[in-house]
Amino acid sequence: MIRHLLMSISVLILLLLFANETAMADSFPVSIAVKGNSSGRSIPPLFYGQNIEWTSYGDGLWDARGNKPVAGITRLLKPLHIGLIRFPGGSLTNCYHWEWGIGPKNDRKPNLVWFSAQPLASNGVWTLKNGQSAPSLYGFDEHMRFVHDMGAKGALITVNATYFPGSPIWGGSPQEAAAWVAYANARVNGPDVRIGTDYRGVNYHTSRYWASLRAKNGHPAPYKCLYWEIGNEVNDIGQGAGVTGKEYAERVHQYAVAMHAVDPSVKIGAVLGFDWLKDILSMAGKDIGFLIYHFYGPGSDMQGATFWSNGSRTVNFTAPGGPFQLVFLASGTPAEGVWPNLQVSVDDKVVANLSVSADQKKGQVQNYFVPLNLPAGDHQLTFGFTNDVMTKTEDRNLFVSGVSLQKADGSRTPIELLTPTAEMQLLAGEPVSFESRFKDINKAIQEYSPALSKKIHVFVTEFNAMYGMTDISAKSLLELKSALMVDGILQCALLEPRCEETNYWCLNSWYFQILHPGSDGAFMTASGDIYRIFEPLAHGVTLQTEVRCLNFPQEPGASSNPLPVVSAVAVRDGERIAVNVVNYDPVSSASVSVSLSGLHIVKALNGLACTAESMDASNTQEHPDDVRVEPLDVTVSEGRAKFMLPAHSAGTIALTVRR
Repeated sequence: MIRHLLMSISVLILLLLFANETAMADSFPVSIAVKGNSSGRSIPPLFYGQNIEWTSYGDGLWDARGNKPVAGITRLLKPLHIGLIRFPGGSLTNCYHWEWGIGPKNDRKPNLVWFSAQPLASNGVWTLKNGQSAPSLYGFDEHMRFVHDMGAKGALITVNATYFPGSPIWGGSPQEAAAWVAYANARVNGPDVRIGTDYRGVNYHTSRYWASLRAKNGHPAPYKCLYWEIGNEVNDIGQGAGVTGKEYAERVHQYAVAMHAVDPSVKIGAVLGFDWLKDILSMAGKDIGFLIYHFYGPGSDMQGATFWSNGSRTVNFTAPGGPFQLVFLASGTPAEGVWPNLQVSVDDKVVANLSVSADQKKGQVQNYFVPLNLPAGDHQLTFGFTNDVMTKTEDRNLFVSGVSLQKADGSRTPIELLTPTAEMQLLAGEPVSFESRFKDINKAIQEYSPALSKKIHVFVTEFNAMYGMTDISAKSLLELKSALMVDGILQCALLEPRCEETNYWCLNSWYFQILHPGSDGAFMTASGDIYRIFEPLAHGVTLQTEVRCLNFPQEPGASSNPLPVVSAVAVRDGERIAVNVVNYDPVSSASVSVSLSGLHIVKALNGLACTAESMDASNTQEHPDDVRVEPLDVTVSEGRAKFMLPAHSAGTIALTVRR
């Protein structure tokens, strides 16, 4: 019996050793060295911003009947240390008249929408079509109430700076923007600045007129809004602007003069178009307080491909042998009466040129078939966009939402265009691109306006993941893998001295969501959970951090530097250091060891991880916690903090330190 017992114990030991080896094989080591005595920049107080739109009751977050935020969202958003909440939107700003959304609701005028959002109406918001109007029930006063209730530090206002010669009633003017500044900031008994009549013949009276109207509407004290953008993405032809850099710089100057006449303390933001930075900085540099930059990536679908310009994608697939069809689920936008051409090649031979006429702007997507007869085995597929054209009013683009192989019996098998590792590598590379763009911005400021280098900051008023504009591809925005890219961008932005503010797009619009109100109660999305784990990095100074870990496999012939699988940032706030870490590996956990130079770790306060069983997981009404925030088990030994960060996850640990 003793012999059997000893044998059982031996087997148990072997099993435990095997389990331990398996666990070790499923993880990889990561060393993070933090220079505890280094001192970067202080975390800007406005850094963690958000976006909301005026349509659909503030993207479904405003209870118009109760005149308050929808139940449950304050509890979720208030802990996020929100800096500025941008209003009245992004693209929808370029047709918005703020004065139609104030005062008694029955007296308000509906605002028009030129920006077609019909194909994006997946979650009950942003449902307007081009030319429709909507009640202005979430207006400026409601927004300032929302800002207050969310505990935000203020509002970032984007004024209508688009001119529509054919429909001037849609466009904005310097006088309209100045009147908004007056309504927001002027005192009832303060200086009475004449604003006057704009090019459309609209009389905007004086600053006291608007201050008195604000008081009449129940807000006698000024709101003290300091940050104002001149238009949204007006460097984009699709935004209805169609202006050159010089024309926009002159427009910024006109707006700034009118707005500063009402309130000299307001900070003016100018849209950053890389091809017109010279014009903005040299002509309007003295008028502005910050440049506006929007960042979206990777701009390539995981199940398909988005082609904004000519390009191709090459993948391998296995043919069944005999006749079959390749099926492309695609849409496009025309220019000059011509639709995008989808060229298909197999084994370096062109087998089809397809005119994709499903209109992406109308939400259309169709199947396009390529009959083939190939021997069984592996083959190479290349598909791409070959006839890109952009005019002053049109932009021809191609959107491939998916590719599948259809056998003779009608059954279909999706062709994997990106492996999980390739997907994560694509997303992990976006923070590197973000960092590179800031180098370009800094170089331009030094070259064109060196005297203003210390004055001009950058506000990233929109950023997020971006794949394609169809529901099929865009659902990935809600997945954990996209949230990890958001984490990586926040890491880079924290370290960029010129970046004062970042606004996640958007609180709840289309698939861009921090949270969703939900019929059974509000819940966080994966990106919302990322913001939750950034709470320990809300205050303090950044520290120099070095990460040593595995790199993603490089493509043959790649000239770029190896891309690490893990990224990290550290912030010190007095005797506390917080370290945020992203593990982009889709399969393996990271065995993380954090060391501090110049400081001694006293204890680990806590650790939190944003994680899920799958990198493709997302939170829904039925499953609001598939992506979740869980405790991280952190130990301190031999002067190091150690923890295991699961695959495809992000985590933050907080440490108490002393010299």
